[in-house]
Amino acid sequence: MSVKYPAYPLLTLDPFTSIWSPSERLNDQNTIYWTGRKMPVYAYITVDGKRHCLMGKGANPLPQTSVKVTPLNSEYVFDGTGYKVTLLFRTPMRMDVTESLAYPFSYIDYRFEATDGASHDVAFCVKISRQICYNKCSPVSLENVTSGNLQIAKMGRKKQAPLSAEGDSMNINWGYAYLTAENGKSSYHRGLFSSSISNEVCHSAVQRVDGFFVFAYDDVYSIDYFDVKTRGYWHKKFGDIIEAIQFAVIQHDQLLNGAKEFEQRLLDNAAAFGEDYVNVISIAYRQVVAAHKLIEDEDGNLLYLSKECHSNGCINTVDVSYPSIPLICLYNPALLTGFMTAIFKFAKMPCWTFDFAPHDVGTYPRVSGQVYGSPPDVWTKNRTGIKKVYTYDYNPFPEKGQQPVEECGDMLIMCYVYYKLTGDLDYIGRYFDLLTKWADYLVQKGVVLQNQLCTDDFAGHLEKNINLAIKSVMGLKAFSMLAEIIAPDVAEHYATTAAANARQIEAMGTTEDGKLLLAFDTNNTWSLKYNMVWDVIWNTGLFSESVKAAEIKYYKENQHQYGIPLDSRSDYTKSDWIMWAACLDTSDELIKISSQHMVDFLQNTKPHVPFSDWYYTSKNLSIMFRHRTVQGGLWMPVLARRWDSIIKA
Repeated sequence: MSVKYPAYPLLTLDPFTSIWSPSERLNDQNTIYWTGRKMPVYAYITVDGKRHCLMGKGANPLPQTSVKVTPLNSEYVFDGTGYKVTLLFRTPMRMDVTESLAYPFSYIDYRFEATDGASHDVAFCVKISRQICYNKCSPVSLENVTSGNLQIAKMGRKKQAPLSAEGDSMNINWGYAYLTAENGKSSYHRGLFSSSISNEVCHSAVQRVDGFFVFAYDDVYSIDYFDVKTRGYWHKKFGDIIEAIQFAVIQHDQLLNGAKEFEQRLLDNAAAFGEDYVNVISIAYRQVVAAHKLIEDEDGNLLYLSKECHSNGCINTVDVSYPSIPLICLYNPALLTGFMTAIFKFAKMPCWTFDFAPHDVGTYPRVSGQVYGSPPDVWTKNRTGIKKVYTYDYNPFPEKGQQPVEECGDMLIMCYVYYKLTGDLDYIGRYFDLLTKWADYLVQKGVVLQNQLCTDDFAGHLEKNINLAIKSVMGLKAFSMLAEIIAPDVAEHYATTAAANARQIEAMGTTEDGKLLLAFDTNNTWSLKYNMVWDVIWNTGLFSESVKAAEIKYYKENQHQYGIPLDSRSDYTKSDWIMWAACLDTSDELIKISSQHMVDFLQNTKPHVPFSDWYYTSKNLSIMFRHRTVQGGLWMPVLARRWDSIIKA
């Protein structure tokens, strides 16, 4: 089945370098940055002196006959008079090979095949506009660099100020773009409003030819980590960007063969849930990877930092990490520490005196302390660098704007999952004091929760939230199972509390038809109980099978055109939570139903931007969120069914 997606991934490296096509036909419209902003990249073919546009809006577009998207590839096929052309956009970022997640390069592969039996003179050209290397219009420098047999075109702002800005829907304002091809000729065009770099490869008298271009971006510095300017993790392998580009050229076949093997694992693991599910994860993979940045702190700890794209721009948000963990758990569980280490570091600082976990550690690309819920004056000082939040010797945050139960539950669950998948108890022990404090906070708050926010904060504060209470139960159970090994004398207390709280939730919140309410003391309400998935995966039996069956029955019977709403307050939903909730149904039927509705949404949604995780279920409209890492949660069905076979501890 050929699926029409709202946007197609092309050059996807990190939150500042992620270029997509907003059109099914690659040469119908100019390419865009993930925000929707125009960021033109062009590709052309010249056959026997006649030039055609393959990519971007240009003259003489070559007719496109097909497009196919797989997790690591976007393939376009075009038909000319007497020949066929294929373009492939490939990013060899394998979740199972940590260093590859930091590669600063991507490939544009091409193939020319004569169908008329004749030989042809052929030239391929790629051109990249200057918008790729600044946030607002700015003069750029352009040059050609020669390295061995490579001619490399280079472009960047004339005035470089790495890490000089932070925010949500902005692209990078520093660094340099590079473009090369084996045996290609680089060039650049300098214009007042149309500067660009390009590379062209010529082939004479051929019936078939294959080749590739390498696009690379050197951001110079990637993250300001508590006032330490930190380079991308790729610098551990490469001395500079030119060395990385040379590696990309030399290792092209090997890297793509490895990527193909990994991609096949992704597809094989997804196939059990049907073709629709395969199509869903195929469009999500590169989005998830490209919304993270991999670095290393001064102590050699890996940090896999997310950007909360088109939401608020926060970096390393706990409740963004939490829904995204299924993909990481399946293919590189050691990387889970990359979600948690910075949170633990900030939570130990004098400015954070709460008994619960923080929400985030700054605004991308600056790690300078939590910004969510901070007062305007504190936020402004933190953003401008006048006074970083982490330097405060007192807590400047009001408790009202926090997500206490949410973040505590998330961190406790992520720690237990990490331990079960890696057996690494040393890491857990390092932060056991914080985990204990957060578990005690959940014990103190019980299940009838105060008026507060959860990760679905767009829905506003909610008192007595049952799904959030379920997260608290699962967080306490997770901590009790860690405590059985580290502090067995206290483990029973937390396990007993979790079990008692689960019984209380069912006693107080179950409706006549057996499902659970949205909140205690509310009539005719309901919600997706996605946090209950851990009770199924861990087989902990905290919640009764009758409640789970009633929830599943309700979800199946109340589907809208594009899926089931998040709860009874609105028609909108979240794709990640749909897949989590669908896993309560161990027959997999609900997973397949949900996948079908999600594909329907993808094929009909507006606007044409990367996969939004927040959208209406009765109309083809996404809401704000796009390009977010939470789509890693779409792999929950695979994790749920493979859990017993992959745990180590």
